Amino acid sequence: MFDPAILPIVLPLDTLEEITADIQSLMRTRRENNYILGLRLIEAKEKVGHGKWEAYLAENVRIFDKRTAQRWMKWARRVQANETWLPDPDESDKVSFSDEWYTPIEVVDAARRVLGGRFNLDPASCTEANKIVDAERFFSLRPEPASAGIDGLNQRWEAERMFHNPPWCKGTGRFVEKVYSSFRQRDGNVYSAIVILNRGHLAMPWFAPMLAFPICIFNRDLRYRTPGGTKHSPRQGTIAVCVAPQLWRRFKEEFSPFGRIVWMDEDEEGPPQFTSADYYPDFK
Repeated sequence: MFDPAILPIVLPLDTLEEITADIQSLMRTRRENNYILGLRLIEAKEKVGHGKWEAYLAENVRIFDKRTAQRWMKWARRVQANETWLPDPDESDKVSFSDEWYTPIEVVDAARRVLGGRFNLDPASCTEANKIVDAERFFSLRPEPASAGIDGLNQRWEAERMFHNPPWCKGTGRFVEKVYSSFRQRDGNVYSAIVILNRGHLAMPWFAPMLAFPICIFNRDLRYRTPGGTKHSPRQGTIAVCVAPQLWRRFKEEFSPFGRIVWMDEDEEGPPQFTSADYYPDFK
């Protein structure tokens, strides 16, 4: 019986090459062992009598409780069904705290139709995400050929049409504040933008200026792809902000299928207080 209190004796290796080879071997076998572990748990549960599963785990698999075992069994089934490796169960729990959620193509396409053409800029992206967004330029902290590791927050944003799905965990507020200041020409020159956030951001103090724009509150879960290739739905749901009041009718037409459109400034005549033309007389 496995006893987690008894650790194996690990002898030191002599050379860096041996150490590296052992690390690589362990990385390869870890996932395979985790997969086999999940399948064995499934087999064991099928053979254990009804109502005896928790007792079986407590006696024979002391490191796992019922909930943890369930997570590993579910992961093994998903690997089997998808025929590809997925993040381990413990890693999957961290997905909600990831900054990288690649926007589903149906949302990107709707945003493109609202703004009327190809995006000129995505100020927080990467090569992988831009395969879907297809912005002419993007900024990324990664040292990638297309962006050379540029921090978008330190750049001037200039675009007639901008798509923006900012990091959802680190610095979200700073990115949103820069969207607003760039639209108002205090810190850039953005004519129109679609910004993708989650519903939890609605309660943040830095979100207040965004209430001046039309917002779509999604009424269904979206499946965002993450760097590992798997798809996840954010627990807080999704919202889209149309930072282009002059395009409110098009935004309502394109995003209504996703959820409810709300706009604190809306009336029967459309934008009552300001439009982009107030700040950009030459905007068509």
